[in-house]
Amino acid sequence: MHSLIDWFTKNGVAANIMMVAIVCAGVYSGFNKIVLQEYPDYPSRTITVQVQYRGSTPTEIEEAIVLRLEENLFDVEGLDEMESRASSSSGRVSLTISDNYDLDRALDEIKNRVDTIRTFPIEAERPQIT
Repeated sequence: MHSLIDWFTKNGVAANIMMVAIVCAGVYSGFNKIVLQEYPDYPSRTITVQVQYRGSTPTEIEEAIVLRLEENLFDVEGLDEMESRASSSSGRVSLTISDNYDLDRALDEIKNRVDTIRTFPIEAERPQIT
C-alpha cells in the first residue's frame, strides 16, 4: 500500500488522470445508470367511480348518483375508507382498499356492483371506474 502511495506522489500526472477518470465515471453513472426519484413508485390503493350528470346541481348528484353508489359499495370486501364528493355535473366515490387485500379482486367486485345499478338518471353517463 505504501508503495502505491509513493508511486502517486512521484507521478503527479497519473494521480490527476486517475482523479479525472473517477469524477467522469461518477458523473456518467449519475446521469445514465442511477434512477433518480424523490418518491418511489407504488401502486395506488384507491379506486374511483365517477359519473357525469351534466346540467345538474350538487344536491341532485348526491341524491341520484352518490347515495346509490354508496349503498352498493359500502360493504365491498377489503374496503378501508370511502370518500364521496358531489359537485355540479358529476359525482365521485373514492374507495381505499386495504394493503393486505388483492386490488384486482376488489376492482372486479366494484365493477360488478356498479354495473348492477339500474336506477341512475337516464341523462347520466356511464360510470367511469379507475
